[in-house]
Amino acid sequence: MDFKNTSHLQYQAGDLFLGRDGNGRDIGVQSDRHALTVAGSGSGKGTCVIIPNLKRYIGNALVIDPKGENARETWKDRLDLGQSVHVIDPFQKSGVPDQFIASFNPLDHVDKDGLTAGSDLLVIADGLIKKSNPDHAEWDATAAKILAGCMGYVLAEAPEDKKTITEARNVLLQPADDLRDDALNMMVSDEFDGLVRDAGNMIVTALDSERSLESQALSQAKRQTQWIGMKAFRNVLETCTFKLSDLK
Repeated sequence: MDFKNTSHLQYQAGDLFLGRDGNGRDIGVQSDRHALTVAGSGSGKGTCVIIPNLKRYIGNALVIDPKGENARETWKDRLDLGQSVHVIDPFQKSGVPDQFIASFNPLDHVDKDGLTAGSDLLVIADGLIKKSNPDHAEWDATAAKILAGCMGYVLAEAPEDKKTITEARNVLLQPADDLRDDALNMMVSDEFDGLVRDAGNMIVTALDSERSLESQALSQAKRQTQWIGMKAFRNVLETCTFKLSDLK
């Protein structure tokens, strides 16, 4: 791309903002392709690329913003562009007004009677299980299946205000006798393509045999969802104030 002559790069609404030319004019590029910015920590990726684009981009944006800086610097601009603003801020770092603080319960978007309900739960559970050792891939997969089955169980059986991933984890954290009782109930369920039944079987096997793969997977499911029990995350996971389907 030739940056010596920027007349063909005059910024227009919807462009990817690139910066300003030597004459101080905004320049950008119109493209539906992905853009990747690579630079070291503290080099200005947020200040020079992310924030300027969020201030200008007329379309929807889903922003991963651990420091809260992007939300803090651009929420007013996003509103001025006609967008709604929802900030999930577990550690209250963004500083945006309270009316824009949001929460998101992934299970709220699973259609219990939908054709893909079971696979939707597996996708959510799989995203919660960290994969660090290829040699333990079967443990990871089994842990995800157990977690997905517990999610299906709470969606099928729990009161409306308890149909959350927090409650699914609470099922796993019960004393052994109580967990077994729930697992036995799960074993006779045909909900979510048999996902609940399969998880019940795995849990019973885990409780009966401490050296089994299922026992290791059960421990892993508990361990890798420990963060869900933190107050900061419970506050943003137990209700849903917006729909991802609104991001079009």
